[in-house]
Amino acid sequence: MVKYDIVDDASTLLGVSNKSVNNFIEVLQSCILSAIVDAKAQQEDSLILNLGLSEISIDLVNLQWKSVPTKNTKTKLKNLIVSHEDCPVKEAVLDQVRTKLLSILDEVN
Repeated sequence: MVKYDIVDDASTLLGVSNKSVNNFIEVLQSCILSAIVDAKAQQEDSLILNLGLSEISIDLVNLQWKSVPTKNTKTKLKNLIVSHEDCPVKEAVLDQVRTKLLSILDEVN
């Protein structure tokens, strides 16, 4: 199994530091925890959180959860796998590398 650092990719694509992406993740975690506290206060047994990429269904009684991709994410994954479309992250990173290299070459010349 291969492990990827999505925080690093997001940082590169957004043009922000890893710290900024991690700060956003902390805010997202706070929102998730707040929703769980609210659901428990309403004596709910479970809740569903839409995170944009997926929906997380949380069983508050047995402390179990599962993640299901949203329709948009499923469509993009299907297009990537079935149609062999280029990966947007790969293309964006390559574009940034090309731009940086051209900039360096301009400075040298």
